[in-house]
Amino acid sequence: MVLIIGAGISGLSAAWHLQKHGMDYLLVEANDKPGGYIKTIQTEGYVLELGPNSILCDQEILDFFKDTKCDQQLVEAKPVSKARYIYRKGAYRKLPDNPASLLFSGFFSFSSKLKILAELFKKPENIPGETLDAFFNRRLGKEISDYALNPFVQGVYAGNPSRLLVETTFPVLKEYESKYGSIIKGLIKNKPGRKKSFNFKNGMQELPSAIAAQLKNIQYSARVNRIVKSENGYEVSIQEPAGVRKIKANTLVITTPPFVAAELLSGLYPQLAQALKRIEYPAMCAVHTVFNKSDVEAELNGFGVLNPYIENQFSSGCIWNSSIFSARCPADKVLFTNFVGGSLHQDKIKLPDDEILKNVKKELIKNFQIRKEPVFQKIYRIEKAIPQYNLKVKTLNDFLPNLEKNSIFFSANYINGVSLSDCIKKGKRLADKIFKLQSR
Repeated sequence: MVLIIGAGISGLSAAWHLQKHGMDYLLVEANDKPGGYIKTIQTEGYVLELGPNSILCDQEILDFFKDTKCDQQLVEAKPVSKARYIYRKGAYRKLPDNPASLLFSGFFSFSSKLKILAELFKKPENIPGETLDAFFNRRLGKEISDYALNPFVQGVYAGNPSRLLVETTFPVLKEYESKYGSIIKGLIKNKPGRKKSFNFKNGMQELPSAIAAQLKNIQYSARVNRIVKSENGYEVSIQEPAGVRKIKANTLVITTPPFVAAELLSGLYPQLAQALKRIEYPAMCAVHTVFNKSDVEAELNGFGVLNPYIENQFSSGCIWNSSIFSARCPADKVLFTNFVGGSLHQDKIKLPDDEILKNVKKELIKNFQIRKEPVFQKIYRIEKAIPQYNLKVKTLNDFLPNLEKNSIFFSANYINGVSLSDCIKKGKRLADKIFKLQSR
């Protein structure tokens, strides 16, 4: 029997694909509902995302949605969402969306455009432990690092490019440099397939709920408190509302956050537990702000905006929820979601709620020419937001091959990709791998 610990998107995907293979499994979740970091609140006519605001899908993910019946509630992003903006010199400017537009748009200076051209002919280097910031400065220069890499990394990872490793965060860039001698050549030769952004009619939380509804063996309010090695696998103690239950499993799948996994495995693998505890998760918060549409002068024709660290804005950026998806708020309102904190702004997350709300409101009113006060504002704090793909994650990866020999597998957002799509695909690959191993 395969025991899956944690009903976030990774655990749900692994369970569903094991079930599809006809395998004996049990998925246990300490909380009373599935989803992990995926959380949605509906209040006063607003759909507020407390975790991911959308999911980027290729055909594999869309097929998964169809199989799990998630597709019935899908809402596709509006066409304007393809435009992404960066704050620069007091204004939001559209970010070039392909290598050609990097050269022909007015976003970057002439000297940076020359560096982009020069990158095509720059010799590759293999620098162990190279950070994203160092890699981009070496290949493309400081301006592109400051105004393309930095805001992107803040937006996706809440991270610091001078600490995240290129080989763990974006390994494909190192591959392009090595294989083609240029990341620009690699991007041209490997043009990514078409992807679309989606949400769900009642918010992102419909995704885990729909998958969980298809599972036959899922137990909520079931907290694993001890794992002991046994002759044929593992004996696991699970605290349930009715008391402690002990089960036997020949395979364990860990999908919990690393600080939870560390406690579960400290007795079996103390060095692994220490490596798990060292993985960094910066604190951040989401601030939802609503204005009357008639009071907003700026045109919100895009997905949202990112604020480079060098521009000294209060938030890392904001999503224009009401521009991207329908029915996020009443038609006469505008909904913004700002993100505050992350690795580069831990000082700001320490401020009281009212100070954060005031600063976000001030930034929005100034940057989007808003005439009146918001009609709604709410803050949601995330103490441990997004795993940082730095040297500590690389160290953890060294433990995984030996664990798999002992039938312990990890499938989580701190290993090989943080996105929802990554986690769904990793769950499938892991289920296929376990099925093959146990079918021998």
